[in-house]
Amino acid sequence: TNETNANRNEALWNAGLLQPIPVEKVVPWQQARDLFTSDKALGFDAVSGWPLKEIWADPKTQKEFKLVPQFFNCDSIGYRYDLTKEDITSWGALLDPKYKGKVGILNDSLLTPGWCAGYLKKNGLAKIARDDNMTHAEVDAVIDFMIKKKKEGQFRAIWEDYGQCVNLLASGEIWLADAWNPVIEDVKKQGVVCKYAFPKEGFTAWFHGVAIAKDTPNLQAALDYVNFCLEGWWGSQVAPQGYYSPTATCEKYLRNTKKTDPTGQYTDYEWWYLGGENEQPKQGWPIRGRDTGSFKTRWSNIMHWMVWPDDPDYYAQRWNDFLSA
Repeated sequence: TNETNANRNEALWNAGLLQPIPVEKVVPWQQARDLFTSDKALGFDAVSGWPLKEIWADPKTQKEFKLVPQFFNCDSIGYRYDLTKEDITSWGALLDPKYKGKVGILNDSLLTPGWCAGYLKKNGLAKIARDDNMTHAEVDAVIDFMIKKKKEGQFRAIWEDYGQCVNLLASGEIWLADAWNPVIEDVKKQGVVCKYAFPKEGFTAWFHGVAIAKDTPNLQAALDYVNFCLEGWWGSQVAPQGYYSPTATCEKYLRNTKKTDPTGQYTDYEWWYLGGENEQPKQGWPIRGRDTGSFKTRWSNIMHWMVWPDDPDYYAQRWNDFLSA
């Protein structure tokens, strides 16, 4: 099997390295969430066709998977609320001079220019048609803007891996970063006040999936693994990290556990899927329930999906210009 962020899978599929997976071989898919089956679902992007475009060999018939969704989420900004003294509500905070020298950004040629493009577009600071799939001129505008910010000293760190981001936030070396959800949860486990932002421009959505190699000699084992990931227990284990399961099978576990709420008031399902005390993003501190709100609230606020752009090589070329600037 190959487990990857879906925005990388297209390159593997187009190279003929993967085999289609018949939908009937994935038994838990009978309880799939409509986000992965319907173009009417909350969070579906009619412009890019995501996420259906990257799940199915043919999104209309949905008989064969290119990539079986394994877990998914929508990303934003992790921040030290005790240091910022305010809730972060825009991607622009990462570029705001008042946080100069306190910002960390991910070293990724697709994801980081993507959120920056979304911020510039949504706030009328640049003319960008699709912030998930930019032309060369649009990429140039974004990278040139980021280079200017870099030279001004905006970024304290360009983080490379999960543990590094956790340590940077936990130590206070950075106050905010374009971080993954579990990073914030691991910072909080250290007794540090850390939150996840609900950006007005929207979250960046993604899903991680399992594909099967074209010539695998262990097809049944691969299919067994795919089924294991979607049968419920696995999905219940990643929920407290902030991730969602593509099937509703995990709910039977989460509705019967209270591992997250220190007071034992809310079940893990209520905390992670329903938002805890209410569906809306939580203000201030402490937080009672998922800080960015319920599933419905979050997926009503998507900026774009992390897709495979038409020219990823150009993104990489210009990102290298940013790194070396």
